[in-house]
Amino acid sequence: GSPASTTYTDIDVILPEPTGSRAVIQFSDARATWGSNGPYFYTEADAPINGIAGTKRITTPALLATFVDVGLPDGWRIYTGVSVPECTVLPVVTGAPTEYSTLACSQGTWSNAPTEWRYQWQLSAEGSTGWADIESATNASYTALTAQIASYLRCGVVAISAAGNSEPAYSLAAGPVTEITLLTGLIAHWKLNETTGTRYDSHGSYDLTANNTIGAAAGILGNCADFTLGSYLSGAVLPLTGRDVSLSYWVKSPTMTGGYEGYSLPPITGDSAFGIGGYIAAESGGHPAGCVAVDVYYDTNFTRVQGSTRVDNDQWNHVCMTCDGTTVKLFINGVLDASEPAVEDGSFGVPSGGTYINGAGSLGAAVIKYDSVSIWGRALLPAEVTVLYNGGDGLDYESFGG
Repeated sequence: GSPASTTYTDIDVILPEPTGSRAVIQFSDARATWGSNGPYFYTEADAPINGIAGTKRITTPALLATFVDVGLPDGWRIYTGVSVPECTVLPVVTGAPTEYSTLACSQGTWSNAPTEWRYQWQLSAEGSTGWADIESATNASYTALTAQIASYLRCGVVAISAAGNSEPAYSLAAGPVTEITLLTGLIAHWKLNETTGTRYDSHGSYDLTANNTIGAAAGILGNCADFTLGSYLSGAVLPLTGRDVSLSYWVKSPTMTGGYEGYSLPPITGDSAFGIGGYIAAESGGHPAGCVAVDVYYDTNFTRVQGSTRVDNDQWNHVCMTCDGTTVKLFINGVLDASEPAVEDGSFGVPSGGTYINGAGSLGAAVIKYDSVSIWGRALLPAEVTVLYNGGDGLDYESFGG
């Protein structure tokens, strides 16, 4: 049937150009309104619209109903007087164009009140021409693939309203896509090879000061830091931003029995806004004995992931925590041990500001050994955790670049 009480405004363009005897329907009178008193359209039914031969105007609701019921040829439209959306600000792609990273595309800004948007990611070898659709890449986000290294990505957005679909609006090219390595997003790495004194950051400038006597012993990769009661390493707060972070370290812990020896603080860093911490504890407060717990906190909210695999067996164990802002995961010896959504409500005693190993809160908490400690400002992939574990042999910093 015909529409009721719908106001149509001027539309001057008809595409594609019609052929044959069928009429392209166009409403072009700003006064035209379907209502109880009938239509107020131009009555010059045979006058071409904008001089395009074969075009006609609708003069009665019944005629409109006929066209709607019968249908129009492919590519012909019924113009309702409402313009399709037009892009006024291009969509923007955000995120680092690196292998396995997730890029996100904004909707852009549009006129004429769209209510829905469709996305199509495209790939180009050189970033200016030769763009081709990526199959099934039709969400607002897209994860770059290994096969796309050295290529460029962009996203096209189509805005949809009651009047129809817009032409695609494309973001600027992102890329080229680069290979991800364990150096990507790395903030600090402490080999802990030194026999006394300061433990140096092999990657940056976040050296750690030795507090009280910290010895050296055989580690998983050369020497390790051998902590006695009351000894710990301390340094400046690391530049963690956003909600993405990963922590990797090797630990050799005696059996947790209680007292100081029942509470060990792994590497911890943060200030009042963001940080990571954790512990290995004797069984207390519902925490499984000898298992790792990791905290990730933002302001006064935190997520605690409690592992279930014991690491207090006087053997070297690899611990890795990853957080992508959505989920916090804990891996023990390359295997996922526990995960929790980030962030739960709660409170957490954040460090006063700084980076510690075997410190903060309970300084020098345990007799324990640590080796090869790394912190990233991104969430490591499970495959990268496997590489770090390296079948139990560990991975030297010099091999982080691939």
